[in-house]
This record gives sequence, C-alpha cells and structure tokens, in this order.
Amino acid sequence: MMTNEARVAAVMERVRARVQLRKQRRMAGVLVLAPLAAGFALGGLAYHRKEVD
Repeated sequence: MMTNEARVAAVMERVRARVQLRKQRRMAGVLVLAPLAAGFALGGLAYHRKEVD
C-alpha cells in the first residue's frame, strides 16, 4: 500500500510528464509545419510569377 504522499508524487510526476510530452509535440508540430507553410508560400509565389510572365 502506497502512502498518500507517494501516491500524490506519482500522480504529479505523471501529469508533469504528460505536459512535457504535449509541449514537445507542439514544438515538433511547429517545426514541421513552418517549413511546409514556407514551401507552400514559395511555391505559390513561383507559380504566380510564371503565370504573369
């Protein structure tokens, strides 16, 4: 049987780990989406330029 403090500590640790994971996932999402968005923007610009010429 775990003591109350041990249980609280375990729950807090789990919550902290989950928050950390969420932060990491958000950072990864930003890192992946930023180049994609930049690529789309550049591609759109290049396509536009070609149409105008």
